[in-house]
Amino acid sequence: AELEGPRAGIFLPDGSVSNPSNYPNLSWTFNPKLQTHVGGPNQFVLYRLFATAGFDAAVWRGLSVSGRINRNIWDNFGKIQFGSSSLLPHVRTDIKEYLQEAGIVTLRRLQANYYFAPVKEWYARISAGIFEEMFGGYSAEVLHQPFKSRFAIGADINKVWKRDFDQLFKFRDYNVITGHVNAYYDSPWYDVSMSAHIGRFLAGDTGVSFLASRTFDSGVRVGMWVTLTDVPAEIFGEGSFDKGFFISLPFELFMTQSSTRRGVFAFRPITRDGGARLGMEGRLHGIASSTGMNNTMRDWDRLLD
Repeated sequence: AELEGPRAGIFLPDGSVSNPSNYPNLSWTFNPKLQTHVGGPNQFVLYRLFATAGFDAAVWRGLSVSGRINRNIWDNFGKIQFGSSSLLPHVRTDIKEYLQEAGIVTLRRLQANYYFAPVKEWYARISAGIFEEMFGGYSAEVLHQPFKSRFAIGADINKVWKRDFDQLFKFRDYNVITGHVNAYYDSPWYDVSMSAHIGRFLAGDTGVSFLASRTFDSGVRVGMWVTLTDVPAEIFGEGSFDKGFFISLPFELFMTQSSTRRGVFAFRPITRDGGARLGMEGRLHGIASSTGMNNTMRDWDRLLD
């Protein structure tokens, strides 16, 4: 499960009353976690029990820094015997090395974000740091999200380096420029949302990723994705193209107080290198759409409770 970053103090309108006493604002988190994989060729059930500790700091208006470290407790990943035979750059299929050569303590994420609104209903993000277990670097994004519109459009560009297998501060030789034009639509039917992401993926392949999801009254979001690129099926390998589904749970379901944090659980039949997107926390649409008219109207009854 991954948590969304801090949102306070972002996208405040010009002319708003400044409150410097809000900054810096620092919060800490500590959670036990279980990572599992079922049905692999080496062992039917692979698992890792570990603890995650981290922080979220709102340094100043729009500027935030967050970090997560993992401390391994117990795993059976040593039973994985087969490495990658992918014909594409190994942007995801070196998972065996990342699991087996990681130290007891690993750096999951160390990311700085700066959010700002250059003009009305346009938002921007600049990020740097270690974004995920396998990649770190620089990222920039813009988004046009009109308050009353069901449509939103934006673009992101990222220059990232592949991290070393010990998942600390070193990087390997591979680097890539990846980015997409992103289009979003919130359907008025059954709270179904759709998005398309057209551009260059981590392995250098180009194509489009489609995502559709539905948000239920409880706040639970269920969806699926399909990614098609210029990689032929015989080069992509088993599975032919990337696809999967996910469940996003609001932590408020399990807490006694209100919270905007969510946990995301994603499932894919097989991990391959084609169609791989960068794992980035704090993307603009997830933040800006949460205060848009569509989400506000959908949750209006809850606001009146």
